[in-house]
Amino acid sequence: MIGLGIIALLLSIAWFFPRQVASIKIKAGLTVVIISLLTGWWALTPTLSHESAQIPTVGPSVLTSGNSSMGMSSSVDSKLLSYVEKNQGSATYLFATTDASTAAPYIISSGKSVMALGGFNGTDPSITLTEFKKLVKEGKIKYFYSGGKGMMGGNSENTTDATGEIEKNSKMD
Repeated sequence: MIGLGIIALLLSIAWFFPRQVASIKIKAGLTVVIISLLTGWWALTPTLSHESAQIPTVGPSVLTSGNSSMGMSSSVDSKLLSYVEKNQGSATYLFATTDASTAAPYIISSGKSVMALGGFNGTDPSITLTEFKKLVKEGKIKYFYSGGKGMMGGNSENTTDATGEIEKNSKMD
């Protein structure tokens, strides 16, 4: 990457010396090739860093950011997964959580159903408080996992009534 940058710098300097370095066709061709390589590298950075983000980003900073996925968690807390699988009982859902990006890795790892109360981003009121309470009472949902993101609070526009109720009445085991 640094080599391409140096070549691009030398090529830009060569444009100021028209007859001494090379013909205009060669310089134009090299310019197109270098610009294509640089922009191609730039666009390829999410793939190289194994980025899987809800809000895609590109550029060299993606390679050095420690795989910051901007909200898209791909890790599974193995202790949590083991606990809820062991204690799920007859519940339909392994657990409920705030959003699909928190639920997805657990669904993939366990092959079991996980309910995302707030839809994809956690902002969709996909279930009413009454419906949620009914599922809990029927034993279809036994656990709730906030995914380490913290819950947004019952008054927030970014959460559902059910999530707010859970925050207000939850206990930590």
